[in-house]
Amino acid sequence: MLTPFRSTGSPLSLVIGSLYIKHPNLFGGSEKLDVSLDKGLYDSNVLIAYRRPRPEWLAQQSFVIQHSIAPEIGVHGVPMDNFSRSGSGGVNLSRLADGLDLNEPASTKWSSTTSIKFEHIRPLSDDGRSISRDFDGFPVTCSGSSHDNMVVLRQESRYAKANDHSFCHLSLQIGQGIPVLSKWLIFNRFKFIASKGLKLGPAFLLTSLTGGSIVGDMAPYQAFAIGGLGSLRGYGEGAVGSGRSCLVANNELTFPLHKMLEGAIFLDCGTDLGSGIYVPGTFPRQRSDSEDVSGLVEQWPSKKDIGHMFEFIACYVACERANVSKSVLSQILEYLTSQNNFPTSVSSHHITSTRREKQVLALLEVVPEIDWNASYVLGLCEKAQFYQVSGFIHTIRHEYLAALDRYMKDVDEPIHAFSFINKTFSKLLSKNGPWWFLHRDCQRTEETGR
Repeated sequence: MLTPFRSTGSPLSLVIGSLYIKHPNLFGGSEKLDVSLDKGLYDSNVLIAYRRPRPEWLAQQSFVIQHSIAPEIGVHGVPMDNFSRSGSGGVNLSRLADGLDLNEPASTKWSSTTSIKFEHIRPLSDDGRSISRDFDGFPVTCSGSSHDNMVVLRQESRYAKANDHSFCHLSLQIGQGIPVLSKWLIFNRFKFIASKGLKLGPAFLLTSLTGGSIVGDMAPYQAFAIGGLGSLRGYGEGAVGSGRSCLVANNELTFPLHKMLEGAIFLDCGTDLGSGIYVPGTFPRQRSDSEDVSGLVEQWPSKKDIGHMFEFIACYVACERANVSKSVLSQILEYLTSQNNFPTSVSSHHITSTRREKQVLALLEVVPEIDWNASYVLGLCEKAQFYQVSGFIHTIRHEYLAALDRYMKDVDEPIHAFSFINKTFSKLLSKNGPWWFLHRDCQRTEETGR
């Protein structure tokens, strides 16, 4: 594609194409090497696969390295043109995966593939910078940092049967995140696709049912997106919604109109089974303020409505009159600590920040520690300059010097620093140890007058 006149972008960014390199006998032992490069305007994919020869009755091994960059519009995309398409929401995923694929010998109707791979996923902005939050301030990774790491064991089994009048196909996919390290994602993801085709005279009826669910750790980009060509046609990718679970039914009847013309009638429906609110950082997705929403009915709840709901729920939880899941608690803490949700004026910003800090502190004092990640919440509070909450977290982790440092930084309420010092010395003096001897020596000095 030719570069527009006076364009400041790189000419290479407008190059699109594909390159394939194959070698059937790399080291003289029938080893196969396949290299493919696909580049579009906004995405790219590089795949290197090395296959060693094995007997046909054994699983065929493939060592794979893959790197791809593509816009993440299924969850973070912005619905446009009356939801008929989705535009980029400024979040792109850089995926690096390497591992082993095992293709089991196919039986008459069944075939299966097993793979184990390490995956490094890094969200990028449109200009290529690493990001950890989207335009609305919600996290785009599960870890809360600029990347996610995981080791995934996948198993896919496929069944196919066909004759002159009908066919049926079934695919079962299971993925398990393996906790090699403590901060790596642990999850179980299941998906199935069942389809049936039937010839009805000159017409052909195709119906399919797709469903899936994921439990455990989950990043927003792992959610099931509803909408798009492979889901609900007529809507942009993910324009209908996304969730931890989904169920989508597709029905299509095609019939000939002419020798070179064919007609089709389709009916699609889908649901997230009420799991959309449990997708972290996307409750719910908001449109960009600059988006043209003429002709569309304003959606509820708005961003302001969501804030009121989060604060209402936080108040009830802090009063021990309600319980919430870990996922909802995480979203509440992210909202209360996000600077994007504070007023722009200095005085209002300070008042709101102080109130939100009190809310976060009240939450953490009543919610069990196992329900929230101390390191992640500490990072949120440090960024929001919630020194009282930071001091509280350091204290429960027995990091007393760090706790004292955070309390001392709270210049608006220095009483908390003195209170912390008093409580800490009281605990030390109540124990038998060096501080107890110091206390005893001081008492002797007062009694003898020396």
